[in-house]
Amino acid sequence: MISLVRRLDSIHRSRLFLIVLLVVVCGVVSLLIRFGEPLFYPEVTELSSSSWSADAYAGYLTDLAKRKGAVYAFAVLYKASFPFGIDTHVLGHRIGYVLYDERGSEAIRYCTETYRDDACVHAVVIQEYVTQGRAALTTLAAACESIPRGTSGYADCFHGIGHGILAYLEYDYETTIVECKAVGEAATGADPMTDHQAQFVWKQCVDGATMELMQGLHDQEAWSKAIPTYMPEDDLRMPCNASYVPAEVRGSCYIYVRPRMLRAAGIAADEYTFDQKKYTKALAYCEMIPEELDRKTCYGGFGMQFVYSVNGNDNRTFGELSLPALTTVHELCALASFEGRSACIATAAETILGRSRDVETVSTFCGLTEDAVLQDRCYTAAIGLIKQYVPNATVYPFCAIVPHTYWLLCQEALNSP
Repeated sequence: MISLVRRLDSIHRSRLFLIVLLVVVCGVVSLLIRFGEPLFYPEVTELSSSSWSADAYAGYLTDLAKRKGAVYAFAVLYKASFPFGIDTHVLGHRIGYVLYDERGSEAIRYCTETYRDDACVHAVVIQEYVTQGRAALTTLAAACESIPRGTSGYADCFHGIGHGILAYLEYDYETTIVECKAVGEAATGADPMTDHQAQFVWKQCVDGATMELMQGLHDQEAWSKAIPTYMPEDDLRMPCNASYVPAEVRGSCYIYVRPRMLRAAGIAADEYTFDQKKYTKALAYCEMIPEELDRKTCYGGFGMQFVYSVNGNDNRTFGELSLPALTTVHELCALASFEGRSACIATAAETILGRSRDVETVSTFCGLTEDAVLQDRCYTAAIGLIKQYVPNATVYPFCAIVPHTYWLLCQEALNSP
């Protein structure tokens, strides 16, 4: 009798456990559905098993965004695997345009930290300015100011405005620089010529405008008409050395002038062979710049480019850069003069940290050079931006990862205002 009671009790407890488990599972599913996060994305499997062209991926994700929503398409983009060399930033732009069509000015609220790549913010502010014109300036400046200062999202937002202004003005770069200055004034209420924060905003805006000018991401037809004016074949420093580019933002031009130099050296945008002869030629073009700071900025732009190139322009996985990939960046930077190599490595470190938020990867990168001067430049550059790029750096043991000689510098950076 006692044995029967025990068996019944055991069965009862098993059923109770199954009921509780079912309730928990249903609750989780309910929450996932409620907050718009599906249990699985069938498109991820399809994309990950394909080997399409960049245009085919872009068309697929644009169509998906229109059918199931841009937020859904962004989730698919960040879960899928793509062949090496597919520029996920460009794909993000395409989805971001659909997001703006869906949400209008409110779209920027959906560009969350989940989409660390700034393509979402870029696309939304581009479309807002292209659609609304100068009337959007105040609204966009306020939207960017709502993002905490000192974060990469804050800088990305104003960078995106630069893209939008240039596209709206049909690639009139000279006028865009003036408009970007107005963005700095509108955002901070101060004069960009004398106020540090206002000038920072101005520079970020010109950053975005120059990147757009170099690549023509938004409107290829209008871009092709602007090329003879702003990028003549007989002067690779243009437009950065033009008289209408103020000294305060000249560096924001030289950091992005590298596509011109790469093309002049015979390196295509989708070329990943890393031919040392070609890259030596491309880097040498920076030597034509007489001003030391601008020359170093030019070399730094190559460091940024090398990080993207060894990762196949996949903006989602900078924290997963392999040791051979990190070594390749060092080898490419070494093709420059010592001055250029130092600037190249330092900016590469900043780029890795900014895009990945992964302190171990950037520390590994800096440790690959045995030259004490270059190593110091690398670690110092990364540590200087740690608080901006890694919001939880105060609780993450970053300072324990870097060599002990940089521990004090690291602590000071984390505790700075």
